[in-house]
Amino acid sequence: MSITMKINTLRTIIREFTLADASSVLALNGDPIVTQYTADNSPILTLNDAQTVISNIWLHEYALYGYGRWAVLDNTTHKVIGFCGLKYIPEVGLPDIGYRFLPQYWGNGYATESALACTAYCKSELGVSQFFGDVIADNKASIRVLQKLGLKFSGYVKTDSITFQRYLLSTPTLQNTIQFYK
Repeated sequence: MSITMKINTLRTIIREFTLADASSVLALNGDPIVTQYTADNSPILTLNDAQTVISNIWLHEYALYGYGRWAVLDNTTHKVIGFCGLKYIPEVGLPDIGYRFLPQYWGNGYATESALACTAYCKSELGVSQFFGDVIADNKASIRVLQKLGLKFSGYVKTDSITFQRYLLSTPTLQNTIQFYK
């Protein structure tokens, strides 16, 4: 499969996942430290699980919406260090911004850098002007990323046994991020 979407930031390359990325997806999502603040109902425990998520969810979302969770690669090593991107949530009627990185990349601004670039791309190339982020209250680092993106706290959302804080985009802020990835 050819990569149709690619964003370069100062330190990363953001592109669509391919099946060749399955081992990286397994390493990322199989780490309980990485997934401690997620509400993943179907954990990725095997290489086959990772391939299924890539082919049945992410590749499908790229074709349907033009966006999805994208691979984030270190631009020096070209290794997958995480993911970032939008995921359409039908129950909300908006896409959700999500990001996940290997622990050794935490606290260095990779989530913010990638999320700014992804949202700017979605706005300028795909016309996505509104999105949200749900976060578990204990995940202070993720809350800071959402705030840096210009999202504002809008309330609490309870799903199953988890209560999330919901943040919504302030559209004018997104306009200011478009220059970030060009």
